[in-house]
Amino acid sequence: MSRKFLCVLAGMLAIAGCFGQASCADQYVKRLTEHWRWKQYWEGTTELGGMYSPGRQFQALVFWRTDKKPPSVGFCSTDLGVCQFYPNAPGNEHSFEEKISSGNDTQSAFRHFLADSFGDNSLIGRPPAASGGEYTTEKVTITLPALDPPEAFRDPTPQPGAETDALVANLSCPSSKPRC
Repeated sequence: MSRKFLCVLAGMLAIAGCFGQASCADQYVKRLTEHWRWKQYWEGTTELGGMYSPGRQFQALVFWRTDKKPPSVGFCSTDLGVCQFYPNAPGNEHSFEEKISSGNDTQSAFRHFLADSFGDNSLIGRPPAASGGEYTTEKVTITLPALDPPEAFRDPTPQPGAETDALVANLSCPSSKPRC
């Protein structure tokens, strides 16, 4: 095979991860919004605090891990003036934040955020400093959704009644054997 063909094939395989999707970042934006729903549900606020307004749109550089470490997602937005990192969104309640200096664009803010260990200068619980090579980035427009209850509460899966009744009947003690 020619070198040119291999380069084209490698490019096509890299794109294949996003094939059929509006954006590779969509799944990570969905994780962020679901995390914000859970925070609102349990704590009454999100990490965005007063900046969170349903329907608000902002430009952001979304970033996520590309290595084999636990999933994580973050974003930098000059519109909001912050970079935020969620080590395990939506499951982890911890996040890291750093204000963006005026005059910085999202790429330089992201590089600074990485170099500054995601805005956490403490020694305990500090995420490892990382090179930009461990993360994929994509510029997107995020529209903040209404903070309805989390999906698990909005769309509960109904329990199969007959199967549940049969399982309970098999696990319970028959009335003829009171000491089981």
